[in-house]
Amino acid sequence: MKEDLYYFGIYADPEDIYERNPIPAPGSTNKMKYIISKINSRFNVRVVSPGFAGESGVHRTKRVRKDNYEIIYLSIKSSGYDYIKLCDVISSLSYLRKFIKHELKDNSKIIIYSNPWQTLTILNSLKKRNDIPKDNIIIEIEEFHGQAREINLIKKSLYNYFEFKSFKNVYRYIFVNEYIKNKVIVLNPKAQGPICYGEYRMRYRQRQTLSNDSIGLFYSGSIDYERGIMNFLEALSVYSDKYTSRNLKIVLDICGYFHGKKGGETKKSFFKAIDALTIKGIKVVFHGFLSEEELEKKLKESDICIAPQLIASSFGKYSFPSKVLQYLTYGKIVFASNIEAINNSSIKDHLFLYDSDFPTVIADRLHELLANFHYIQKENSGELNKYLNEKDRDFEIELLELLN
Repeated sequence: MKEDLYYFGIYADPEDIYERNPIPAPGSTNKMKYIISKINSRFNVRVVSPGFAGESGVHRTKRVRKDNYEIIYLSIKSSGYDYIKLCDVISSLSYLRKFIKHELKDNSKIIIYSNPWQTLTILNSLKKRNDIPKDNIIIEIEEFHGQAREINLIKKSLYNYFEFKSFKNVYRYIFVNEYIKNKVIVLNPKAQGPICYGEYRMRYRQRQTLSNDSIGLFYSGSIDYERGIMNFLEALSVYSDKYTSRNLKIVLDICGYFHGKKGGETKKSFFKAIDALTIKGIKVVFHGFLSEEELEKKLKESDICIAPQLIASSFGKYSFPSKVLQYLTYGKIVFASNIEAINNSSIKDHLFLYDSDFPTVIADRLHELLANFHYIQKENSGELNKYLNEKDRDFEIELLELLN
């Protein structure tokens, strides 16, 4: 008989609860799906997604059955404004406490996708029950929110307090990068667990044949300055000015959404940059937020995928860009910034990296990549398959050992 396992985290599948999702969460949802695939043969998995909503009103608990696990979208009374407003957070945490108190089964296994305003609440609620051993609890750390994000000092201090207090009280973890693992071990010497950058399972592989006169680039993710897409558009402009003699037609497909308080300001700059590139003969197509099937189609059609997160940003140290793994599992060449998390990882040898945020440097490296595309692809092909297969197998073994 399978053991019960509850997986707490913001799981946002638009097909299930579109009215509750003002901001898509593809990164967390895809990572959770991958981890579930590694454990659902041994455990009866229930995903518990704390309430958050875009439309005002009371959103009741909704249960959705997938092929081999259940999703429980908890209730929330929403103000209808930004989902991180204090009243919405208080409402969400209230329903979360009630669920843990009344519905969680005794002696269950627990995985918590770490979030500064949820993790400590979950741990305190579990402690009050007194029937969930500490060894049954795993915290999945995808970032240090207080360190990674550009937020005000008060919020940063609160996030740091909530996160570090949580990390001192649990011994089992899934870490997103080497730096975070080492940092947690300093806080809590008993901490243990595997590192998982993202999904390692190979999805698709087809040898790309680069046309002599066209190249397809692809970006998926948040449209903001920190993630680097605005900087990359500037680099494309430099490339066009500097290497026009190549007469290469470039098409950049972008899918994603505008994120953060400066989303409106970014949107104006974004489309202005696209118009400027169009005049220079570079086509940029913005698709918005795509479904999983539509995203997969665009990925398969692309030649090179980009991960341009700013090297100067603290986000590159306290997190890991999950899109890099997504690109690689489709067999793509990945053109990425050499942020600290990547530079310290085992995955860097399978990426084509640039070492500076200066658009001129990025343009020069892009030119180098395009000039050597077929050679780079051939060199990376076999090694990439081997690397991903080994990482996929090793992570599953380590995760199941951790749960046992």
